[in-house]
Amino acid sequence: MLLLWMETLKLETTGAKPTKYIPEIKVCSRCKTEKPAKAFGLRSNKRWLRAECKKCTAARIKAKYIPRPKKENLTFKYPGKKLCCNCKEYKNLSEFSKNRSGPGGYNSRCKVCAKLVKNYKTNAKKHSNKHYYKYHEANKLKRNENSKKAVKELKRGYLRSLARNRGIPKEDWDDYLEIIKSEVIRKREEREFKKNQPKPEPKQRTQSEIYTREGYQACKSCKKEKPLEDFHKGISRNGRQYDCKDCTRTEMREIYLKKNSGKFSTIYYIDDQYAKYCNTCKELKLLAEFWNHPRNSRHHKLNRCKSCEMVHRKNHPSQTTEVKRLASRKQRELNKDKINENARITRKKQRDRLDDSYIRQTLWVRGIKDDDVIKALTPLVKANLKLKRKAKNA
Repeated sequence: MLLLWMETLKLETTGAKPTKYIPEIKVCSRCKTEKPAKAFGLRSNKRWLRAECKKCTAARIKAKYIPRPKKENLTFKYPGKKLCCNCKEYKNLSEFSKNRSGPGGYNSRCKVCAKLVKNYKTNAKKHSNKHYYKYHEANKLKRNENSKKAVKELKRGYLRSLARNRGIPKEDWDDYLEIIKSEVIRKREEREFKKNQPKPEPKQRTQSEIYTREGYQACKSCKKEKPLEDFHKGISRNGRQYDCKDCTRTEMREIYLKKNSGKFSTIYYIDDQYAKYCNTCKELKLLAEFWNHPRNSRHHKLNRCKSCEMVHRKNHPSQTTEVKRLASRKQRELNKDKINENARITRKKQRDRLDDSYIRQTLWVRGIKDDDVIKALTPLVKANLKLKRKAKNA
């Protein structure tokens, strides 16, 4: 005992880990046989071995174990019926609400009992919580009236809450109350002045101004009478927009120029030649030193010059055109059937609507490949096809 006390004192002072006292051979207190240390389990302090060996402890626990008798399952005694755990009556399965975790996929209580238990619990909770009744139920209307009154009369509590919302520290709330009050009064006066002002009546165009005759419509901005084909689809009586395509294009162009008006988007005219700034090297270069880019609607040139573009492609090989082409080809091969089906549907829609792309394709097949000739022939071919379809339907 003295040695153990000295060791514990040493551990408390030094903070070192305790040493394990595990002999190589030990005698079991139950079967009285010598066994190695592996046959014994450790005690709770993880330093000493247990008195009994593992086999003897297992036999002792097994002798104490008494198996419980299995109860008879009475919930599904009758087919198509279930026992309610609350009222102890057998009822049809339709009278139980479904529950995956419940026995047989249904709740243990029937619908009537479940409702009664729920109401009892809620009422008990309300009655037990006096604070709820005091401040949330009985005085609900009174509190709403008081809060409206505080906002209307600009009371001290309301002004302090405004100061807190604006991030003013609690110590300086009283100093800013008059400033906040004057600001709130000013805003309220401005709001009332705006409300009292008469609202200008919106200029509404009559139906005769918009829809002049059948198949034609007047543009809202340029006020010219144009056919319905010159208007984009929209939500109106004719299913078209109020502005024509040219006016919408000019409007969108102005918006684009406002957004992209700057040093790197403008084109300069120097010595009878066009030039622009490179986006990476920031140098003014001729347009011939830039590769073409069809998506750039301003000048159809890349934002980087040729030398900067080559450096960019070396540093970013995954963004090169060859890699993109291979990736798109692989994607096309994987979704070949889907792409063909979508193309067939679009072709059918173009044929039904007589789009310009469909007419261009028909003229191309017949051997007419000049763009100017195709533009001149498209309205004639369209009108001819419409007449043919009308005659066929008739």
